[in-house]
Amino acid sequence: MSKVAKPLVSIGLPVFLGEKFLRESLPKICRQSYENIEIIVIDDNSSDKSLEICKMMYKRFKNFKLLSNKKNLGAIDNFKKTLFLSKGDFFCWACQDDFFDKKFIEKQVDIFTKNKNIVATLPSWDLVDSKNNIISTFTYENFKLPQDQSKFANALNLFRSRKINGTREKNNMFIHGLIKTKLLKEITTSYDGIIQSDRVSVFFLALFGKLFFIEETLWKRSDRGPILDRKDRIKDPLWIERKRGKYTFYNNIKTLISITFNCRSMNLFKQFFSLCLIFIIILIRLKINLLNNLSSIVKKLTNIKLV
Repeated sequence: MSKVAKPLVSIGLPVFLGEKFLRESLPKICRQSYENIEIIVIDDNSSDKSLEICKMMYKRFKNFKLLSNKKNLGAIDNFKKTLFLSKGDFFCWACQDDFFDKKFIEKQVDIFTKNKNIVATLPSWDLVDSKNNIISTFTYENFKLPQDQSKFANALNLFRSRKINGTREKNNMFIHGLIKTKLLKEITTSYDGIIQSDRVSVFFLALFGKLFFIEETLWKRSDRGPILDRKDRIKDPLWIERKRGKYTFYNNIKTLISITFNCRSMNLFKQFFSLCLIFIIILIRLKINLLNNLSSIVKKLTNIKLV
């Protein structure tokens, strides 16, 4: 494929209190083997040296757009801002504490060029500690690969807590891979509020096409502990809303239904299909809750001492 024919890829990087990671992570984003990229970095009014580091990188690399918010928007609104400034055919949401392999973008674009039905790709990753030691490597071992499953299964599995040999299925992580930009924009604008879970967005991606997992480790994710305890998220509107809400699952259901009726690309068949899946997800949740309640009742009954 000639250089001119290669699709433009937009990498959106929302930054907040990231000085600990940006000196290493940002150059890795900029030095991709795939050349036709634009990098959109937006600092969310950081109080550390994040913006200074970004300015240094801005001077060194081409196709680098740098903005700074005058007030803190929070992770979700800053993510949306990077997304809607993007002009690429494909979009990748980078995190300030993730470290890309040089071919992270190239190998994902290659998958798209071979199959037009794919809407999102995701490579395997290493989870690393603060000293860059590998804690674990994510694979779909023991699970069926997403590309070998139906749209129905991929969408449904997002709301099933499935573990095999201690490994959890992580279809929601496709939000961090490469995604068709137009589709992601449509999904994101179809709900007037905070989409509290990645699972909601990936649910609709799965309805529109194939999810493709690349069985090659092409990035590293930082293990930073419980997200609600992190200083960069303490005042974030999303996490404040999550802490307030006792019924995150039902908020997700409300969001799924809203997007089903408001997303422009959802025809009548897809709407019906989506509603059927949502109904099944509710039934699965009710069954799990019922079993848990029964288990608790049985345990209490077995502890009763007969006089």
